Amino acid sequence: MITNTNGLIDNIYHFLWLKDDSLLKESFKLRVPETLIYKSGCPQVWYFTNKYGEIQMKKQESKTIENIYKAFSKNIKEPGHVVGYYIYPEKFNSKQFEFNYGFQGRQFKSLDIDEKICIFYITLGMLDQFLNAQNKPPEGILQKFVEPLGIHEAIIQAIWSPSVCIMSKQQNNKDLYDMSYDPYERCTTFDGGEAFSRNIPLRGKEISQEIRKQCQMIVSKITNLSFGQTNISRMILYFKPDENNKVWFLYSSCVRIQGESQQQVKQYKSIWGNENVKKNNTPIAFTTNYVRPHQIRNTMTVNTMHPVKLIKDIECFECGELCQQLDLYHLNYEFIIKSFEQDVNQNQMVNQNIPIIQPKNFNTQDQDHLRDIHSHIPQLILKLYPQLTVALYEQLKNNDAFLIKTVLICEKCFLRYSEADPSVSGAKQKISLKVKPVRIQSASLLQRRPDIKDYLIETNKELLNEKKKSIRIKTSDHLSMDFGSNFSTHTYNTFGHSNKNKSSGQFEFKTPKAGRRIFTAK
Repeated sequence: MITNTNGLIDNIYHFLWLKDDSLLKESFKLRVPETLIYKSGCPQVWYFTNKYGEIQMKKQESKTIENIYKAFSKNIKEPGHVVGYYIYPEKFNSKQFEFNYGFQGRQFKSLDIDEKICIFYITLGMLDQFLNAQNKPPEGILQKFVEPLGIHEAIIQAIWSPSVCIMSKQQNNKDLYDMSYDPYERCTTFDGGEAFSRNIPLRGKEISQEIRKQCQMIVSKITNLSFGQTNISRMILYFKPDENNKVWFLYSSCVRIQGESQQQVKQYKSIWGNENVKKNNTPIAFTTNYVRPHQIRNTMTVNTMHPVKLIKDIECFECGELCQQLDLYHLNYEFIIKSFEQDVNQNQMVNQNIPIIQPKNFNTQDQDHLRDIHSHIPQLILKLYPQLTVALYEQLKNNDAFLIKTVLICEKCFLRYSEADPSVSGAKQKISLKVKPVRIQSASLLQRRPDIKDYLIETNKELLNEKKKSIRIKTSDHLSMDFGSNFSTHTYNTFGHSNKNKSSGQFEFKTPKAGRRIFTAK
């Protein structure tokens, strides 16, 4: 039965598979990709759409790893090509999760306002490892990837209600077939950050009318098959057009049923207030019910020439946390032993139920920390060599060939070993001193080549002497020409003035560059 939820809705495919006599066969055509429902870590149901557009279920004997791999990898050859994705609740979004495989009876799921879902994208090279993995989330939906219409991944979100249907389309920014980028960075839309995708307008009346019609048919079929007990008031569904311009229904992430219980309504009153929350009116989460998988790093590609790898596919040997190969550091056995000897009680493998035992070749007076035969061996060394005995360890820790061996661990564990003693990491301690910075100028070309400097000096002297000679010649020529012209002119003027002013008894005489001089005759 479908109940109010903000998370993953896996039983909606069962209602879509059931036959409804009240609806005509031709009126209900809904396409669903290859979808497997996982329960307790195993595939329980496998839904698919046949060539006539009908949703069918495969037999129990067909749900094998070989058949699943063959169906998802059909007509795909490149290892980096995305073949599917796994949708699972947030409670399994960690490496260590608690899950009870026992039967707890029939329980109706209550509304969880903080429930979120994760989507992990799988390529062809990762498919076989995922299907055979024992530590994958036990509950979820494995769905085959539908090739989009174009080179960018695009998903259509439909928020349905009896009075209105709001649709929005989200398109990824990266090229889907550019294998240099991480699959999460190429495929994420509504489930990723805002930097990975953008909202684009949904153009065309046909596709919007088709999605609105399919939403209405899904709600009508669920109501008819539940004999009116499940009346959906609001719902969020996700669709995708394929390369042949056919619309496929993917999944639903939020449902509200008419006649919500008062207990579910009270959960929102503390957040939205008593006045804003009423019966049958609890808000729906259409943008905040996604969370990033724990296998994905919280980063993105900035330089397109060097794409960033987001998937953490390596487990740290010390703590078991997922990391990447670039995040691993070499740690010598010598540093492990030194760190352990500083605090021998840090070993977590000590069993408190075993009585204190004194090893024969371990001479010490303080026996409080000795609980078993391996209590004084470092935990990481014991993980590397499970069959290591006390006598052999005492011999190996003095062996130089054993001490120089290294093990790869994550950055968090490496810092834990080196935080007590900086010399453990092999790095020197930095001492900050206030020293006035001195600017060192680089040697010029003339300082590096003194022969060039001497040549340039001699050349400049010759050019300067030649320039001085040319200036002297030009100056002497100019003065001689100027003096001759001034003398003849002034003689004529003097003669003219002398005759003109002869009666007055005055005459003028003008010399070059001396101005006028007036002489008075006595």
